[in-house]
Amino acid sequence: MEKFYEELIENDLDPFILFNSSGSVEKYNKKADFLLSFVSYKEIYDLAISNAPKSFGFKRTFMDLEFKESYFAILVGYLDEEYLGIKLYKKAEEENSITIDDKYKSVNLYTLIELSKNSILAGRQISLIEDYDLTIPETKLNIDQFLKLLNELFQAYSRSSRLKIRSFLKLGEFIKVENQKYQVCCIHLEGDDAQVSDEIKFLAKNTNFILTTKETATQIEFPLIVDK
Repeated sequence: MEKFYEELIENDLDPFILFNSSGSVEKYNKKADFLLSFVSYKEIYDLAISNAPKSFGFKRTFMDLEFKESYFAILVGYLDEEYLGIKLYKKAEEENSITIDDKYKSVNLYTLIELSKNSILAGRQISLIEDYDLTIPETKLNIDQFLKLLNELFQAYSRSSRLKIRSFLKLGEFIKVENQKYQVCCIHLEGDDAQVSDEIKFLAKNTNFILTTKETATQIEFPLIVDK
């Protein structure tokens, strides 16, 4: 039974984090792993402490939170002085307004990343760390829009001494387009010097890409539309 509950928490769509008495992270599930790539452990711990019940037990608090994704409530609790747990409740995603037209073509994602990266970062003294999910198939994109956004983002990170580029699919999450659900494909950039302007954010919003930033990390999200 204990194993069942562990797996249930691990595969929950809401992030769960367990802290020990010293404030260090003891355990967290898959959704919290993604959350903690944008938010510091301390920020979540401080949130838990400030909303913990005054005595042993659990306390649910409704609040609007923006940590890359939107949350509407948290649950904080402890049964002894050894562990403190927090769960964040994610808001339901609204339907995306993307319209697929004849400008969307099937393309290898990594061909576009290489093209943009080599065009903008060539000759730069940047240490690149590339972590790609090579199982991601060709997907339909508006190639011109995607390259324009990538070029702007690589330019924004061009002053970094190091840059990590990561691709992955978000587990259990979908973007709804024209009454169809599609997996969410992500490109995550993280460096030590980022100049992501409001103009870049406006460009993403107006070209059907979801772009979020946190300190020196930026993430692009879009539906994985695969030809059947």
